[in-house]
Amino acid sequence: MSNPLDDYLSERPITKKAFGLMGPGFGHSVAQGMREGATQALGQGAVGLAATGLGVAAMKTYRALRKRRDFKEMLSVNPDLAEYQEQDPMRFNAHYNSLRSMNPGYAEDPVIAGSLMRSMSMNPNTAGGVLMQSLESSSKALGGNQRQFSLGSKMTDKGQETSSSYRF
Repeated sequence: MSNPLDDYLSERPITKKAFGLMGPGFGHSVAQGMREGATQALGQGAVGLAATGLGVAAMKTYRALRKRRDFKEMLSVNPDLAEYQEQDPMRFNAHYNSLRSMNPGYAEDPVIAGSLMRSMSMNPNTAGGVLMQSLESSSKALGGNQRQFSLGSKMTDKGQETSSSYRF
């Protein structure tokens, strides 16, 4: 037994007028348009990602070259540091990496970096303290215009509110 709608549609001839705006090739043109649009969007996205990726890669390369140049310049200005590097290269490099990440401005200056590296190499157990003191002195040198991070406030025994904060 067949469906009455199927019977009606099978008896009635399909004409171009029956499709109205959606002619017989409408489905094909929609699919083709979607394919072209998707291809174009993927292409534009790939170009954008490539440009972003190239920019990020270029910055990483620049920073690595700058770090290497600053490190070599520090060693050439402070030839005595080569001895510390030869004694324990992993620790020496770790100290320089910490200096570079904590205070990049000081790491770029071969005299200041050399002095801090000498202090850290002579007393490796207090290397973190040397870096923290360098941060404090750079904060004071800049007039305390750094960002201040508050660790909360507490009341003293006299009812005064105090806060613990660090400047960076």
